[in-house]
Amino acid sequence: MRKRGNGSKLTSATRLSEMGTCERKVYLRAKHGNLKVSQSRESAMQRGNVVHMRAERGDYREVKADSRCFIATCVYGQTAPETNLLRAFRDEQLMGSIPGKAFVYTYYVLSPYIVLLIERSTLLRKCAGWVLDRIVGKVEKLQEGNQ
Repeated sequence: MRKRGNGSKLTSATRLSEMGTCERKVYLRAKHGNLKVSQSRESAMQRGNVVHMRAERGDYREVKADSRCFIATCVYGQTAPETNLLRAFRDEQLMGSIPGKAFVYTYYVLSPYIVLLIERSTLLRKCAGWVLDRIVGKVEKLQEGNQ
């Protein structure tokens, strides 16, 4: 940065763009510099950035703290689109009714044991994947009908 004749500093374009997205971040960097952050803090910052991006797009849905989806996570993976679709269905549809909540509760009690079995058997994993593929297809059709 260069100094102007009156002693004030010019602000770079990079800093100006940062100010437009997160003023607090610019303030803290100016006050404390670029500090090393722990991996857990970095992960929390990334989750916060996702929330900020959703807000900028106008997607103000509440982010759920409960990310459990045991069987789908075992079959598809933690961040797979199918797993996220099933989580959203749970949060938006099932948790809105008493029978849905009862189903989710029962699922949380039983599914850790089912996952243990699935992890030990390739055949059971394939069967679980086949069943989940059918469920994901039905959930997608339901969501298309609701839009």
